[in-house]
Amino acid sequence: SQDVLSSSQQQRLLQAAGHLDREEDLETSCEQLLQRLQRQARRRWGAFYTPAPLVEFVARRATQLLASDGAAISPKEPVRWLDPAMGTGTFVLAVLRRLAAEAPSASGAHQICGGERMLSAFVVAAIRVAAEFQRRPVGCAALPVFPLQRVDTLSEAFQRGCSPFQVIVGNPPYAANSTNEHAWIKRLLRGRYPGSPVNYYQAGGRPIGERKSWLHDDYVKFFRVAQWQVERAGSGLIAFVTNHAFLDNATFRGMRE
Repeated sequence: SQDVLSSSQQQRLLQAAGHLDREEDLETSCEQLLQRLQRQARRRWGAFYTPAPLVEFVARRATQLLASDGAAISPKEPVRWLDPAMGTGTFVLAVLRRLAAEAPSASGAHQICGGERMLSAFVVAAIRVAAEFQRRPVGCAALPVFPLQRVDTLSEAFQRGCSPFQVIVGNPPYAANSTNEHAWIKRLLRGRYPGSPVNYYQAGGRPIGERKSWLHDDYVKFFRVAQWQVERAGSGLIAFVTNHAFLDNATFRGMRE
């Protein structure tokens, strides 16, 4: 299913969590809540906590690269960011704060979007983002406009129904026994999707020939979707925390191309 959380709904969620004044308290309480509510679901979908220093590093490098090569993306339209598996919103918040701190006058030239299919994680992300907006002093520069959606971002309905994203960030799930079996992502991985001939199952124009392949892992699917988004946008960057096996494992020869 796909649900968009409106600003009024975010405000109601924030009021429900109003006794948590500090972001640290909110994040801790949220993680404890998720551990209780959807422990099995998180394990099944390969969704795990990302340490704050690592999140900050990714957000910092992405904004730095964007600042140095931003003209190659699009100076005329807002830069669209996507965390396709945002969890509790940690990367969304890190990017939002980094943009507001480094280029407050230009923060409105960015749109940060987040998608998450676990309901409890999605609600937590909405609470944290609403709290971030409430903490902003009156008169501060506007923060980037963005929607948060409860959605499976690997679904064709989501990917085809949105404008291209130029910057894709986050820590996509690791799940060798993936439950994401959308027919369209299988076609995309094999270069059978119209206008996107990139084929992870071929290297040098020939099939990789692996009897056992790890290309069905969820993080590979998210990588391919991120690549497809950049293809659609014409240029962009991908800033993922991910499994390093694709760097030298023979199975991933096509992916490395």
